[in-house]
Amino acid sequence: MTGLQPDGNNTSGGGIEPYYSIHSRRSTRKIVPCGSDNTLVSGEELIFQSENYPDNYPNSHTCSWSFTNADQNAKLIVVCDPFSTQKNKDNLMFEESGGPSNVAELPKVSGGYDSFTVKTTTNSLTVTFTTSRKDAFTGFSCTVAST
Repeated sequence: MTGLQPDGNNTSGGGIEPYYSIHSRRSTRKIVPCGSDNTLVSGEELIFQSENYPDNYPNSHTCSWSFTNADQNAKLIVVCDPFSTQKNKDNLMFEESGGPSNVAELPKVSGGYDSFTVKTTTNSLTVTFTTSRKDAFTGFSCTVAST
């Protein structure tokens, strides 16, 4: 896929795309905690956020969330809006897995976006947020949905 970086330059190796709205669909949405393993069913949406969002996230912090679509043939889509982290220091990383030997790392994201979308090619995704020792920002609120 083609990626769109915060500065507007297109990059290859993607998974990140311009904003795609999933918020208008009728569905169940709840905020899931850091460290959670989550299984989504058709039509379900879950929200994950940086700690303290919309206030500044803590320094020297790591948090991961795992998402699996119950339908093995379905995919996941993540929409983050807004997104504000320290560029090249505080990173949100996406990694999808289709089995033990098939792991694809999608781009890591940092800096500022009004919004962006990540679409998986498998039914499983791990998201990890890692922060540096200084200069915290407001972070992010992201919605993940089954497709």
